[in-house]
Amino acid sequence: MHGSTRIWWLLLCAIALAAYGVIHLRSPRPAPLTPGGGPVDALRTSVKGANVIIVVMDATRADHVGYHGYPRETTPNLNALSKQSVAFERHFSQSAETKSSTACLLTSQYCDTNLADGPRPLLPGTFTMEAGLQKAGLHTLLISSNIKASPFYGLGVDFQDANFDPQLGVLATQGEKQYLPTVALRAFSNWLEDHSNDRFFAYLHLARPTIPTSSLPGSPGSSPASGRSASSLEAYHTLRPSLRRSQPRPRSPSGSTSMTPTSATATGRSAS
Repeated sequence: MHGSTRIWWLLLCAIALAAYGVIHLRSPRPAPLTPGGGPVDALRTSVKGANVIIVVMDATRADHVGYHGYPRETTPNLNALSKQSVAFERHFSQSAETKSSTACLLTSQYCDTNLADGPRPLLPGTFTMEAGLQKAGLHTLLISSNIKASPFYGLGVDFQDANFDPQLGVLATQGEKQYLPTVALRAFSNWLEDHSNDRFFAYLHLARPTIPTSSLPGSPGSSPASGRSASSLEAYHTLRPSLRRSQPRPRSPSGSTSMTPTSATATGRSAS
């Protein structure tokens, strides 16, 4: 009895495998991506010469964004942009911590693969988005209002130009904190003036929207806006010659990572 049962199970498995093979062979398959031809060439032609900009709004809740259904008028500009854009509603951060989640974004690797957590930088030789786009002919720039998403913490060392907190402070106006989005966007605007003829990849990392806004010019308790101060410009141009392209953080003989901040290029009107 035991032997006949085994035979029946083997026959059932064979029938199931045969049925699966027939269905699989008859199912239409999507055309594989090829090095060229048809829609691939059309896509490449349409984006030839295009720039790439990634803007991260640190710690922003999707359920407080207007085009995701939030009733209050918190994001009017994003709402307008969404009407001519593609919105990905199932896009999730890979970590609740700034450094590790940013490392995932720039490397397309999970946290347990890139290992850029705590004091550890990216592993030597790790492929990054900025390195790949630079090889493709794009000028690369990082602007970050959060120092944990910067070369100081071992991220973005492959960017050709970098401007991040606290360096952004030299571009702040009177009564304006260096981590406010207005400062980062001003840095980007200035950089664009110097690179108007370049194809570029710009990564902008804005500080979380939950920071105090009392330092905004014109808000209660703030100093009146007086434009870019002379002292800020003087400090900026004094610092500029000493800033080099960002490099990976050095390692001590024991193999631990040094916490000494690395320098980064802050272009004259820096930041894309």
